[in-house]
Amino acid sequence: MKKLFTKVLFLLLTICSLQVNAQLTFEGTKDFGRIYDITFDPLVENKLYAVSQGNHIIYSLDKGLNWDILYSFPENEVFLKGLKYMDDHALSFYVDYSVSSNGIYIFDLATETITKTYILPIPPNSERDWIMSYSIYQDNTDVVLAHQSYIINFVGYAKVYYSTDGGANWLEVYYNVNNDYVFPNDVAISPADPSKLFIARANGSTEVTGGLFISNDAGLNWTEALPDNTLGAITFHPADPTILFVGSWIGTETQQEHLYRSTDNGLNWETFPVTWTDETLNCINKIIFSPSDHNTIMVLEENEIAITTNNGASWTNHVYSVDDPSGYTFGTSASYNPFQPEEVFINSDWYPMFSMDGGSTLQLLPVEFYQTTFVGISKGSVPHLYHSVQEGLVHTDLTSVTSQASNITPLNYMSLGSAPVYFMDNTITGRVFSYTNTFSGSFLNVSTDHGQSTTSIYQTFFDFIVAVTPNPVNPNLIWTSFMDAGILVFDITDLNNVQETSIALPDAGLATSIHILEQNPEEIYITLNHRVYKSEDGGATWTMLSNGINISSNEVLHELQRNPFNTDELVVSGSTGIFKSIDAGQNWTQVYSGSNVRKVNYSPLTNGHLVATAHTSDIATGKIIYSIDGGNSWTEVPLQEIAHSGFYSSDHKFYNDSVEIYIASLDLGVLKYTLDLSNLDIPETQPALQQVVVYPNPTDGFVHIKLNNDIPAAVTLYSVTGAKVMEVFNQQSLDISSLESGVYFLSITTKDRNIIVKRILKK
Repeated sequence: MKKLFTKVLFLLLTICSLQVNAQLTFEGTKDFGRIYDITFDPLVENKLYAVSQGNHIIYSLDKGLNWDILYSFPENEVFLKGLKYMDDHALSFYVDYSVSSNGIYIFDLATETITKTYILPIPPNSERDWIMSYSIYQDNTDVVLAHQSYIINFVGYAKVYYSTDGGANWLEVYYNVNNDYVFPNDVAISPADPSKLFIARANGSTEVTGGLFISNDAGLNWTEALPDNTLGAITFHPADPTILFVGSWIGTETQQEHLYRSTDNGLNWETFPVTWTDETLNCINKIIFSPSDHNTIMVLEENEIAITTNNGASWTNHVYSVDDPSGYTFGTSASYNPFQPEEVFINSDWYPMFSMDGGSTLQLLPVEFYQTTFVGISKGSVPHLYHSVQEGLVHTDLTSVTSQASNITPLNYMSLGSAPVYFMDNTITGRVFSYTNTFSGSFLNVSTDHGQSTTSIYQTFFDFIVAVTPNPVNPNLIWTSFMDAGILVFDITDLNNVQETSIALPDAGLATSIHILEQNPEEIYITLNHRVYKSEDGGATWTMLSNGINISSNEVLHELQRNPFNTDELVVSGSTGIFKSIDAGQNWTQVYSGSNVRKVNYSPLTNGHLVATAHTSDIATGKIIYSIDGGNSWTEVPLQEIAHSGFYSSDHKFYNDSVEIYIASLDLGVLKYTLDLSNLDIPETQPALQQVVVYPNPTDGFVHIKLNNDIPAAVTLYSVTGAKVMEVFNQQSLDISSLESGVYFLSITTKDRNIIVKRILKK
């Protein structure tokens, strides 16, 4: 079963290496970006690789000024970690927090595909398992050593596995229970001998601690060096693998911090004359050689960077404050520029950094990739974009393209409450609502200057808010929905004397959305639990309108919207899909089936255009769904079109024949996906970069591609679910006569590696 799963996963991962096209852009600010494992390409000048805080490998062709997506793992709530460059022009990494795909992967840079997958055994009764460190033998990638931790009944365990057949079979070579309960910290295979293994050990639950375990027979037998010293990073000399370095780790109060070196394969050890500054942890995290000068070595410690340029004879220490998130603290990786020896990228626990003098001075690397949980785009004539980051709010004026941030929580500050919840107001430009939970209470706040300053309009304790809807006729009447308090209406005409009115709900539960008719504000719809209710007297009385919404009481409806061109036409999103009514809610028909559909919007400009977004959850993958026929039929945008990005918030801005979909991604900041909603038989206009014509469209036979009088490098056809249907290379035509009728996506790769996606209809 595992081999079958691995083959299926391998095929899926190969599909997911599709690069992001011009329809997907990064709209976040570069002030808060966090990426890890920045690595220079030794063959291509100025090219870098890194991993995001989620499921993406990114790359830069201009030494970190601009970044794009190289690879997207198909699960969007996982973390890619441990990125390493391999000698055969590949990248290796491991996956954490996956339900079934925790493992080590090799990504080939020439073909941009996953070429090898190592899935570790799942320990019996394990509640969660994850990889801590790994080592792949460069001359034969079938040989791998992996360190795995796992939990059973809140108790932690660790094992080290060894494989010589690419992970098809694993030999357990270390189990902390059988070794005085001491946990491994790092593992390594000697670059010169695949049977010579190293395990740097940390702490355990007994009096025994630390030590470097060395095996000369592929893990069957072990000897110990440096006993009673907790150890961390293991590094080999790039030109002589019999020379290796090990750094001390977090130990007892009496343990001395040392950088150790062996010149005889680990038999004997010496300590370097490095004077360390005492701090809290006193641990060595990483040891890095300059590829241009092997006498230059950098050591990343908790609060300092130690550098030698004479093979360890003398050292220079650069000490930093652990309380400054804009500076260096707890370095995790570094990479020297092989073409410019004085340039080095350093990843600290906070932000990525860059040095132009070999690590002596550092500056922050601006990058737009980070986690955000809220995004909103104003619907007025003047476009404004809002999104959350680090519990604060960033406002971007899209006319002047200027941004300002407010209430940002520093990374080194431990918040005592939950992150604020934000609601954008589309009735008054610049008005934003926020709801904060703290130990001193919960507060609903309003801002009229894009979040720069706030005024509290309501205080409660430990309640949760889900909806804020201003009255479209009187925007100072703010309808809100709370989990415990129910629906409250606040009159904020006078912020010094806010009036509060409670609205009696027709049933117990949570009102997830409130829709007030613009033409008649007395007419109000709410979604309450799994039902729709309507009031014609401003909320005094309610009528249930849920005929045809056949879902269980365990399901939830999320948002109701009305067609601006036809007030009798409604749609409502929910945990099972989308329902539509053409008689003002009297009867409903399910028009789309899918999990956790949260956001749904009608176009205010073109009748019949709708867009919905399903948000990421434990049971759902974030996706975009759209309709061009009034919601009667829906098409899913292939997941690779949005780089398999997970998101918890989204918003939509319509144009006559298109829509911009803004996504608050889990790791890439704010993403904007531009979706063409024009009729299928009208040629789509591409940016000046490439003019592409696909014809005929619709078609029942051949599809022809005209590409600036050139031939595409590759043409790939995907179904609406993202499955690859067929692919051709260096051809201008594709025969789809044998396919079923429906919508497909044509991915056209140009010879200069741009990717353009066209939607086609098979008759």
